Amino acid sequence: MARRRRRKLKTWIYFPLLIIVVAIATLLFVILGRGGLPEEATSLTPTPDSTAPTPPPTPTAKPPASRLFPYFNSNSAGTGGTWGFKDDNGDVAIDAIYENVQPFSEGMAFVAVKQDGGIRYQVIGENGEVLAQPSYEDAHPFKEGFAAVKQGSHWGFVNASFALTFNYEYDAVGDFSSGLARVQKEGKWGYISADAPNNPAIPLNFDFAEDFSGTVATVGTKDADGSMSYHFIDTSGVVTKGIGKAEAGVFSQGLVAVKKADNQYVYYNMMGQQQFGDAAVFEDAKAFTEERAAVKKNGKWGFIDKDGAQTVECVYEAAEPYADGLAAVKQNGKWGYIDLSGQPVTEFAFDSAESFANGFALVSVGQEVSSIDAQGKLQSLYILPANVSTQKQTGVIKVTSGNANVRKTPSTDGEIVMGIANGRTVDIVGKEGDWYKVSIAGVEGYVRQDFITVTP
Repeated sequence: MARRRRRKLKTWIYFPLLIIVVAIATLLFVILGRGGLPEEATSLTPTPDSTAPTPPPTPTAKPPASRLFPYFNSNSAGTGGTWGFKDDNGDVAIDAIYENVQPFSEGMAFVAVKQDGGIRYQVIGENGEVLAQPSYEDAHPFKEGFAAVKQGSHWGFVNASFALTFNYEYDAVGDFSSGLARVQKEGKWGYISADAPNNPAIPLNFDFAEDFSGTVATVGTKDADGSMSYHFIDTSGVVTKGIGKAEAGVFSQGLVAVKKADNQYVYYNMMGQQQFGDAAVFEDAKAFTEERAAVKKNGKWGFIDKDGAQTVECVYEAAEPYADGLAAVKQNGKWGYIDLSGQPVTEFAFDSAESFANGFALVSVGQEVSSIDAQGKLQSLYILPANVSTQKQTGVIKVTSGNANVRKTPSTDGEIVMGIANGRTVDIVGKEGDWYKVSIAGVEGYVRQDFITVTP
């Protein structure tokens, strides 16, 4: 009896041991079936002479795109094509299905489509989604929540919800700046306010008007002899300073370039006082950006700072304003970029070069248009047809007296939009017969080619 009890006791002792052995065996089977120890254990105890293959490197992901660029897709004949958008990685972001496109602004872009035998502009978002159906014959990019749009021969403004906020009643318009936009009707300029739809904030009494910068804008009124006198006004339309026949541009960073009667340029402050002293006189001068301004001396361009000190010597054939700390300048017929100290950051290798925005700029070599970043990295975007020029053209008004007339149509019978004084620089955007189509101060029109000298 005692022997039987001892045998039973041994059985109860061996049974748990058997279970433990089976569990260990099962665990080993699972581990070996998976190809060995877990990865964490392998990494902690590496085998120096391991012959396991090295895993392939992980592909480097492209950085996220930060800007969309218009790009052109030529047709098979090479005589035309359509437009879309690429990102700054060079990838197509929005297919080239449009007749024309404008740059994105405030998250939206106007793009042109064919409709009823003509061209109409619609609005798309950054993913290509249609935000507003094709309704407009022309348009300006959004600025301060409004965009100028055209129906027939007149302009109005829509808000970011595409509601018509200002009626189609103006012959020419600028864009909103400091809450005000300049508008023209029947040859006279004034200003509308974002806070007062369809009621001019400043009456349309001026023959010339520039955009506001902060609380100041330049306006002009014609005298009895047809010449223009210029004034500074505040946001209520009150003249704060008259500067006579001296022709002023757009205020920027508290200063404005002013062309005097002797065709020399100086800078004025908002009080109407000449800045930098009598010796600071230039052959040409541009607006301040990033506390620098391009100025011309002895036929060459350089830069000054807001103290009037020369920061970049006047050695370049042309110069564009600073943006993102870089400026496009032209040397020996080619464009490149310099930093704020005047040091070149790219080669002078481009036929055209635009100002930077959001870390990128557009440049061209021949018919190839590319984006360039601040480190000089190029990304090809598209090839233009041979009959399309990538070169920007400007011209200088040359008249012996009075002003050169800008007309709505390329004809001496065309309505006069405005007059441009002798020596004023204009952008040339087209040509029809003996007439140049020009753009100045946000206004486009036609000037006889006899009155314009094209600058190289």
